[in-house]
Amino acid sequence: MSWLSSLFGGKEKSKNNESSSASTIRQGKFVAVDDAFRAWTSGDLELMLKAASTKTNPIDRHFLLQSIVSEAYKRRKEDRYRQLCIEYAEKHLHEFSSLAGPLTEDMGGELPRISTFQHYATVLTEAEEFEKAIEICKQAIAYGLHDTHFRVLKAVLNESERRRHRRMSNNALNTDGLGQRAYGASPSPAG
Repeated sequence: MSWLSSLFGGKEKSKNNESSSASTIRQGKFVAVDDAFRAWTSGDLELMLKAASTKTNPIDRHFLLQSIVSEAYKRRKEDRYRQLCIEYAEKHLHEFSSLAGPLTEDMGGELPRISTFQHYATVLTEAEEFEKAIEICKQAIAYGLHDTHFRVLKAVLNESERRRHRRMSNNALNTDGLGQRAYGASPSPAG
């Protein structure tokens, strides 16, 4: 069995040369592939969404959620997919603390690239939710994500901060400091 098949699954031959169920290695053990594995390796977003409630091991759970986020992110200009991206990014990051340890162990002691942080922070930045985007980038950095991933997150972080400062500057220019619109706007009646 090639290393790729052992990582992503393959047919394991039984002693009598008959093909048994597909298996993969998870946390050092051969396990039967499940709907979550088949879904995330398929690239089919609808299949992934159907498998999202499948109970599975932490490795396939991580890759399933990350794949859903990634596929939805690619189509985020459409509202449905942007909402799916946000929903599953939040779910993935909520679960990530319980997934990170087994994932690190399974990947030889280092986390792989976790694109959910970048995709979610980008969607938040596009929605002008800068504080939340900055917090997501800081969470990724706290997990020790380095190298290319760190540079990408740093770029998203810088862009979020730049847009936030620009918006704050524009708001300051358009008000008189008391929350009233500048340029002769009359205050709202108290009431």
